[in-house]
Amino acid sequence: MKILLLRVPLSHPITADMSDMFEEDAGVYPPLGLLYLHASLRQIRPRDEVKILDCMAEGIDLNSLTARLLNYKPHIIGITVLTFHLIDVYRCAAEIKRNLPDTILILGGPHAHLFPKEVLSNPNIDYVITGEGEISFPALISHLESSSEPPTIPGVFYRSAEGDIKGAPPTLIKDLDSLAPIDFTSIKPERYRPVMEKELSAMLMSSRGCPYKCIYCDRPHLGNIFRPHSPKRVIEDIKRAMECGIKSFQFFDDTFTVVKSRVEDICRMITEQRLDIAFSLRARVNTVDEGLLISLKKAGCRRISFGVEAGSNRMLKSLRKSITIEEVMRAFQLCKKTGIETLADFIIGGPDQTKKDVEETIDFALKLDPSYAQFTVMTPYPGTDLYQMGMDRGLIRTDYWRDFARNPSADFQTPVWEEHLKRDELVELFHHAYRRFYRRPRYILRELFKVRSFDELYRKARIGLKAISLRSTEGRR
Repeated sequence: MKILLLRVPLSHPITADMSDMFEEDAGVYPPLGLLYLHASLRQIRPRDEVKILDCMAEGIDLNSLTARLLNYKPHIIGITVLTFHLIDVYRCAAEIKRNLPDTILILGGPHAHLFPKEVLSNPNIDYVITGEGEISFPALISHLESSSEPPTIPGVFYRSAEGDIKGAPPTLIKDLDSLAPIDFTSIKPERYRPVMEKELSAMLMSSRGCPYKCIYCDRPHLGNIFRPHSPKRVIEDIKRAMECGIKSFQFFDDTFTVVKSRVEDICRMITEQRLDIAFSLRARVNTVDEGLLISLKKAGCRRISFGVEAGSNRMLKSLRKSITIEEVMRAFQLCKKTGIETLADFIIGGPDQTKKDVEETIDFALKLDPSYAQFTVMTPYPGTDLYQMGMDRGLIRTDYWRDFARNPSADFQTPVWEEHLKRDELVELFHHAYRRFYRRPRYILRELFKVRSFDELYRKARIGLKAISLRSTEGRR
């Protein structure tokens, strides 16, 4: 079998929660899901020829992609689809089937997990994989190779001979260590260098699933059961990447620090084995303490991203964050004390929030004074408790995400939470937040002193100028 794992070219993405305006300057991130699929296929079906084609990283448009596909002629193409990229995925699917009608097209990822029936209503899509695909994707290929009967594989959806859409719910992979490690030689790491990183950088996941209950979480395909790799496996993954010249890592776990003893073990092994690396991660403020931060710093932790989201305990409670303002302040003070940079995420708007509440959040961001801040406008994503809450309250009158999944349109505008503040007001407050945070002379001077190269200065300057020059209208949106 010739199997191609494809990241499609983007020309018609729908806009998200305003955070996407910085994506073009932040660099392209590796296709982590495809890398894990690639590794699993190579392990389970070693005789197959498996390739990854990342059109975003290689600058390939739809015409160039078609030429490559006609030259390669894959038997099977797998695509991970996000809701924001659905239009471009469907354009590619139509082009694939027009030129290679016998190629089997399989879709997976968050959007396919939430809307398998809607995806399969597109005649160009042959199968949908929900949940995690490392086991079910190779199993589906083996089934197609050996049987003409409908698949009965957990997580796989298909069209029956009668035209009905059928499938079985997915099961979570319990033992992550049983999965094959990523092979970074399957891509060119030099194509992926985020703005914050000087060295070759890679993304890893040391765990899957988030045990917390925030109402806006939009990663349902990974579940809410925390499933970690062992510390030994994490170290092995780091070493494999280092063999490719990679020395900087971003751990893409929802929350890296759920189990402190595991983090301590990882840090100890990095230190004892003298692995010369730098890394960043995402954590919750109530899962770190001074001892853990000292261990992380010693092991090479450069930056931690915290979801702060709001500036009062009342707002944090409405978001079901299960943290307090006092815990936020303590975590950021400890990071400053130990010399770890911080990135604080904040949400503009949300349940029961007024303009005064949003201003309180912005004031808190300035008081907290993280190394970096990111502001987003509250967006009810499909499959979240927030989305259901909006429908229950009558704020969301139609299931617009499902409507979009059935009939994606380029003029679709991602909705925001308009309970007390209208869209224009939220956008103005979003711009106001960035201007207040990044226009501070003290902050600008601090960042200038941290720059390590001209390339870093150029990329940071582009993002910084965009942040401080935001206007009070949506502009290009």
